[in-house]
Amino acid sequence: MDSELNSLEDSTVFGWFDWVSIILYFLSLCIIAIKVARNQEEHVKSGRSKHETEAYFLAEKSVPWWAVGASLFASNIGTEHFIGLAGNSAREGISVGFFEIGAIPCVLFLGFFFLPVYMNSNLMTSPDYLCKRYNKACRSILVCLSLLLYVFTKVSVTLYAGQLIMSELSNFNGLLSILILVVGTAVYTVMGGLGAVVYTEALQTIVLIVGGFVVLGFALKNTGNIDELRNYFKDQNNRQYFHLFRPIDDHDYPWTGFVFGFYSVAPWYWGIDQVIVQRAMAAKDILHGQYGTVVAAFLK
Repeated sequence: MDSELNSLEDSTVFGWFDWVSIILYFLSLCIIAIKVARNQEEHVKSGRSKHETEAYFLAEKSVPWWAVGASLFASNIGTEHFIGLAGNSAREGISVGFFEIGAIPCVLFLGFFFLPVYMNSNLMTSPDYLCKRYNKACRSILVCLSLLLYVFTKVSVTLYAGQLIMSELSNFNGLLSILILVVGTAVYTVMGGLGAVVYTEALQTIVLIVGGFVVLGFALKNTGNIDELRNYFKDQNNRQYFHLFRPIDDHDYPWTGFVFGFYSVAPWYWGIDQVIVQRAMAAKDILHGQYGTVVAAFLK
């Protein structure tokens, strides 16, 4: 199986079909952003949207449940998953999958606990709740802390992992790859606001899921079936590879870390983090937002 794995390295260069697919994909994103931006502008001018700020940051609170669910899923999945999580899973085993499976109750908690409070309070952002419940200082502290976390733990990692993929597949240097990612994302985000982001992420969800299954098919074709994989890792003396929960003395993923460590952080990410919460707050109403979280939990 080692020779079959090594043979995959020869196919990691973009061909003409790959470039055409990428160009069509980005054109689709731009078309969606332009359409959403025009619709929002027309609604503001005609009076159907009361506030231009609400139209931009909350997509006029008009997002249906399926788009909410797809957006929640896509906003959580990034290049760090395809590089870091997938690579770690290949090395350590399926226990890494708990980061996705374990998030399911947290997503539902957002929909059925946090979201009704946010939407009934008529908030523009999740930090606004702290301002309304406590004071402006609390909101400012959360905003500053969130920005620092975004820059140093989320955006930087996502861009680094993204440029690794682009550099490997297209022979672009790292700086150029990062610039392409930043500019491409900024274009459709600035043009259409949250509405453009939500609907482009719905398209991205389709691409992620279909592409993931395609990659899975090619991987199984080149490495053999599940039984061959089991035998391979048994030969490598890695008997915990196919166990989701590992013993408490496991050096990397003990079950105690998942149960107590993961759930001390995940509720903040899924219930307070602005990137996630904003998608749910853009729903048509609370029911659409709750249905959206159910869809996101199913996709997880």
